[in-house]
Amino acid sequence: MSPERWRQIEEVYHSALRRAPDQRVPFLDGACGEDQELRREVESLLRQGESKTALVDRPAWEAAGELLDTHTMDQASELAGHRISHYEILQKLGEGGMGVVYKARDTRLGRTVAIKVVNAEFTQRFEREARAIAALNHPHICTLYEVGEHEGAPYLVMEYVEGRPLKGPLPAGEALRYSIQICEALAAAHKAGIVHRDLKPDNILLTSEGSVKVLDFGLAKLQPTAKTDAPTLTTMTEQGAIAGTGPYMSPEQAQGEAVDARSDIFSFGAVLYELLSGRRAFRRETMTATLAAVIAQEPPPLKEAPPEVVRIVGKMLAKKRESRYQSTEELLADLRAAATGAALARRRLWLALAAALLLLVAAAVGFDIRGMRTRLAAWMKAP
Repeated sequence: MSPERWRQIEEVYHSALRRAPDQRVPFLDGACGEDQELRREVESLLRQGESKTALVDRPAWEAAGELLDTHTMDQASELAGHRISHYEILQKLGEGGMGVVYKARDTRLGRTVAIKVVNAEFTQRFEREARAIAALNHPHICTLYEVGEHEGAPYLVMEYVEGRPLKGPLPAGEALRYSIQICEALAAAHKAGIVHRDLKPDNILLTSEGSVKVLDFGLAKLQPTAKTDAPTLTTMTEQGAIAGTGPYMSPEQAQGEAVDARSDIFSFGAVLYELLSGRRAFRRETMTATLAAVIAQEPPPLKEAPPEVVRIVGKMLAKKRESRYQSTEELLADLRAAATGAALARRRLWLALAAALLLLVAAAVGFDIRGMRTRLAAWMKAP
């Protein structure tokens, strides 16, 4: 999608945003006319609720709920203190363009869960794709327990995860350790034919045990795998509509093109860049500028990491998907090798410091320095 087209979308989007919800439909009728693609893109952004500031400066769930259909929001807000099936709603956790998330108690099993009431229509396809995501069983993926329907609206029952969003800057070794866990989660999803499509720091929680959980496969796309000839299915979003969060989209995703596992790898690269540097790879003042940067501009040089890690991130963020890692398994191998190299470098540094300290002590008490140096050199070379 050209920058000119993005400017047109942004202009109509912000004009619609300034109007009351009940005035937007007639406005779009006149502003879009017969241009259905324009209307679809603007309506997609309105559903996400990412205004010019929200897209760049806030996670989607903080801003998108303000712009949901009034009836949907009123209905969802009434759920606090009520029940959905055998789930007792305890409190609202957050709102987003795709629905409202609640903390709830499973009265049958006596466990705490999270329930997302989705701003979508319950269909057989919705149920089929949700069940495919529920089949994912991995320690670093938030488990989807159940899918159902409440008063015409679909809901997802998920594992309740206590933790905080993973944020940078982090030392390279720590960032690599978490990144390996994220990559393992993505590899498991990709093996099952599932692409996340909304990977960002706010969808990655660091638990009190020090491990990560990848959340919210709500925008996930189910791809055909070697085990099935089923056609590609898209969960909760129309094909060609923009789905995801601007600064973490892949170039093909930002242009409304088809995505595959390599799109997740690009988004993951933006996350890893941020974990290492503490700044976003693609941070601009407007939605149009942000997406234009994702599509055509390189991020500032990453100076906070070893050369091998910089190389890995650069390959993840390649604009052409053919130039990126072609699978998460390939990426995972390089991340593990880099983590091993970083660990060895830290070990050698500590050994060098310890050796220097011993030499100082030996010199102070009159030991045989030359002989000690020979023995320490041999010790430091040991694996």
